[in-house]
Amino acid sequence: MSLFLAIIPLLLGAAAINLLYLSFKETGRAGLTRFKSIEGRSQRFLPWVGRWDRLVHSFLVTSILTQTLASAFIGLCLFSLWDQNPATILPMGIGFMLSFLLVVHSLPRALAANASDLISRHALPWAKVIYRIIGPLTAPLFWLETQMIKSVQHRPSTVKKSNAGAAAHHSAEEEILSLIANSSDHDIEDDEAEMIKGALMLDQTSAEEIMTPRVGTVSFEDTLMLKEVIHEIAQAPYSRFPIYNERIDNVTGMIHVRDIFRAYINDDHDLTLLDLSKTTIFVPEKMPIDELLAKLRREKTQAAIVVDEYGGTAGFVSVEDIIEELVGEIEDEHDHEEFRMREIGNDIWIVDAHLGVFELNDTLELDIPESEEYNSIGGFVFYELGRIPERGDVLATRTCIIKIHESTERALITLEIDKNVAKIDSNSKGKEEDPGDVILPEDTAPPLLS
Repeated sequence: MSLFLAIIPLLLGAAAINLLYLSFKETGRAGLTRFKSIEGRSQRFLPWVGRWDRLVHSFLVTSILTQTLASAFIGLCLFSLWDQNPATILPMGIGFMLSFLLVVHSLPRALAANASDLISRHALPWAKVIYRIIGPLTAPLFWLETQMIKSVQHRPSTVKKSNAGAAAHHSAEEEILSLIANSSDHDIEDDEAEMIKGALMLDQTSAEEIMTPRVGTVSFEDTLMLKEVIHEIAQAPYSRFPIYNERIDNVTGMIHVRDIFRAYINDDHDLTLLDLSKTTIFVPEKMPIDELLAKLRREKTQAAIVVDEYGGTAGFVSVEDIIEELVGEIEDEHDHEEFRMREIGNDIWIVDAHLGVFELNDTLELDIPESEEYNSIGGFVFYELGRIPERGDVLATRTCIIKIHESTERALITLEIDKNVAKIDSNSKGKEEDPGDVILPEDTAPPLLS
């Protein structure tokens, strides 16, 4: 019985060490700055500025050792019952396992997630004792880990920057995110926090995700004269226009509305758009927008043409698109609010076919598959049908029924999203009026529509 009573302090000790490890890791080096601002004494935390990673590493090793010791001791206690009462080994083993998971893992994680700064700040004085004992023993392991991280970070440029950053022990991005997560509402406002997070995500967003697709741009042939396009340009909601030679995939430059109206005022009506154009830059679809922003700054230009893998024009991207990725949509007095979605019935919605799949899933709590093959809900319909959809076609998914609400000969305009999946008549084959296709994606349960 005394053996089993000894399990309790072992579990509590393992839980305490794991709690400190998780708290120190969650706090990060940025937490020292917060501690100084709270207590107003810099000397107490100064020794840890250059040792924080080693402190976390020491407690990681200590946590592993204490958990291993506790697990071994529990196994020893259960083995001692083999000759006395073997029938109790299984239920007691299950009980100890659940207790171990709850006390040593779940509870410390919950506490560290909600009070890491408080725990770290008060535990630092006596954490120094464990650090002095374990630190020298773990120094070789810490050095080896550091060398491995450096070797990953210094690989050739074929390794993505995001992968190298993820390998770092406590990257600068993690420190900033930790600072945001642990700051009070008075320190950083919600919109400020979102802007900072957006800035840190720039390297994970590509140009194709924020560009205006080629079908949404207003462009002109470069041989046209100013007097032939002045009225159309005056009505367009843009300030820059790509110009091309014979076809849109052969962009030759960019014209700015300021240069157009200056020439018009000077009565240069017979100038061609090519005469008024300026050179433009071309960027690939997959270029991260932090690199795109840097390129636009180097080239001292406000916009670029996005090209696909075959060199064709994919779309148009500007500095404003990048800024909107950080702060949200920017509208002026000339902008009109774009239609996104509206509810027309009980859980029945009309949505813009260009709406992103992620945004639609998040807003309507759907589970439409996301893929690199498409970005918008209209692209998903094209991908599943394998042809140009027609008005009235129906597409069934696990969480909704998608109907083509409005379309042209080549494009989708709006879709009807019906979340009342259970109300669909299993004998229905698609259109209410015209016979149409009912396409069932491969990962959809067959009984939805028969």
